[in-house]
Amino acid sequence: MLNMRDINSYVVHHLEKPQNGKRWCISAYIEGKRARAFFNTEAEAKEEARLRNIEIGTGGVRATLPIGLRVAALEASEQLAQVNATLADAVNFYLAAHTRRNASKPLSGVITEFIESVERKVSRGDASRDHLAGIKKTIGKFPDHLLLSLVSENQQTRHIHMARLPRYGRFVP
Repeated sequence: MLNMRDINSYVVHHLEKPQNGKRWCISAYIEGKRARAFFNTEAEAKEEARLRNIEIGTGGVRATLPIGLRVAALEASEQLAQVNATLADAVNFYLAAHTRRNASKPLSGVITEFIESVERKVSRGDASRDHLAGIKKTIGKFPDHLLLSLVSENQQTRHIHMARLPRYGRFVP
């Protein structure tokens, strides 16, 4: 036998006993909980049931968002509209930044890997000891807070200090 709680769509009912003077009702079980609304006319009830069923059908039960979330989404959408962006744009931007941050390393770790690679080149004879010493001297000038920062979040790392690292055995002005 079909359990009414398994039906996730709105149906229209005529009420023998009016509810606050309203003779028409729509009802459904959404995620196992009963949802109802009352109307004066059958036409109003049918139209509301049709609209709610479309909403459920396009987004599943998830389409019935709590009011607080709907308000927050509307406010965010209005703010984003001022810069010609959508909620989807904002979500994609945030997720990309989050992924980039999680994949990033502290600058000190990148520098350690770089020095190790130059040390291997020195041991093979592909780079001079002076080159390695110059790199270490320049890196020694980096402030501690910069060394602890994530490479993905630090504009200084990419634009100021890295441009001063020696290349091909000499400093780049």
